[in-house]
Amino acid sequence: MTPRRRAAPASRLVDGIRGTVGLALLVFPRPALRLVGEDPNSRGPQTFTAVLGARHLVQTGLTVLVPALGAAEHETEGGAKTAIAVGAGVDLVHAATMIGWAILVPRHRRAAMANAAAAFGFATAGLLAARARPPPVRAPFAARVHAAGRG
Repeated sequence: MTPRRRAAPASRLVDGIRGTVGLALLVFPRPALRLVGEDPNSRGPQTFTAVLGARHLVQTGLTVLVPALGAAEHETEGGAKTAIAVGAGVDLVHAATMIGWAILVPRHRRAAMANAAAAFGFATAGLLAARARPPPVRAPFAARVHAAGRG
């Protein structure tokens, strides 16, 4: 029996940060809007921020669940890397659209550029996590002793 591999710590960290950010944006959009200089009482930016938070939560869920759906070990590990890489691609597209928004709508430039920077950060972290090799899972001590013929 080959020991299964667990997700790389880097991908778990990215998932945890993304999920936390997503939940914060969804539940508390006003403080986030204040941080980037937007009117926290404006319905449009509030809605956009909440939708962005929901997207982060969905992306986190997919990045965690897609690999778990693989039946074999190679499918699970490959599925994790694919899910993380696809998520990074989504983040790069989001960063590009926010840069375009910053150019087209100057009054939202600061918020759009902050959003683009965060999306680019998530994309970079995701690509690095997708390249990371997960640590092997060691068999329990009793199984290692038995396999060595001492049990």
